[in-house]
Amino acid sequence: MQTWALRLMLPALIPLAADAHVDYAGHLGGVIAGLSMGVILQMAWPRDAERPEFGTAAAGIGGVVVACGVLALVVLPHKAVMAETASSSRLIPDEAVPTLSDVTSDRARALLEHYPHDPRAHLMRGFAFLKDDHDLADAEEQFRQALAAKDLGASGLDSGFEKTVTVLLALTVAYEHRPDEARALGGPLCGYADENLPEITDNLHKQHVCD
Repeated sequence: MQTWALRLMLPALIPLAADAHVDYAGHLGGVIAGLSMGVILQMAWPRDAERPEFGTAAAGIGGVVVACGVLALVVLPHKAVMAETASSSRLIPDEAVPTLSDVTSDRARALLEHYPHDPRAHLMRGFAFLKDDHDLADAEEQFRQALAAKDLGASGLDSGFEKTVTVLLALTVAYEHRPDEARALGGPLCGYADENLPEITDNLHKQHVCD
């Protein structure tokens, strides 16, 4: 048992050696707790006794730990649902969402500050970076964050949102002199852009995203 304990314990404490997704602090905490309990158990268990001393107290502590674990399984999922509900209340009200043609840098900045979890705020901030500030790097970052956040619950976004962000990202990438990536992103959505994003259609053609 000691040999197997060493075989399991030592690799778990070596960074990148353990084949598991457990935090190293978790491994170290487990080793310290296990060694401590082993020492206490040896001190409390006379060699000639069938059971260690303080058995009743140990059983009581074990029962409390099990109860805490069961309680955590009940309480934590409930808290996660509450957190998701609270997050949804921080979405931009539909009547407060500006159109792309109306968004300004100040308004986009304010929306992102007040609603950092709403992907539409990232879309507006990215478009302001692109249109008013000519800040391509920050525009690309905001568009990618909007796409990464598009599946957040309760945002109520349809497929048109993803298409709009992707087209704008394609235009930004084209401005950054990455034509192949721009065409790969925006080429399949040129028809959508012609119908829904007339304000940037000419730029898509000028940048050869849509030929």
